[in-house]
Amino acid sequence: MEVNKLESLERELQASNADNEKLRAKLVNSMNAIKGIYTVVQDVELVQNTIESKMKDSFNVLSVCSQRTAFAVSRIQFLQGKYLFIV
Repeated sequence: MEVNKLESLERELQASNADNEKLRAKLVNSMNAIKGIYTVVQDVELVQNTIESKMKDSFNVLSVCSQRTAFAVSRIQFLQGKYLFIV
């Protein structure tokens, strides 16, 4: 009876060890996948920051151009006599 119980416990231990190894392999694969995802996220963040910086610079240039254009339009209207002063 004890021999059967011992054999049963040994089979159970072997099955547990096999499950443990499978779980360790899945854990290693998951950790590698997470590292890969982390690398991609870092790359995307770098690209996003670069694009954001370029967009901010472009908006600043656009703002300056808009101000210059508005000033030029007001001067042209004044020179053409179309500028109306509201008092």
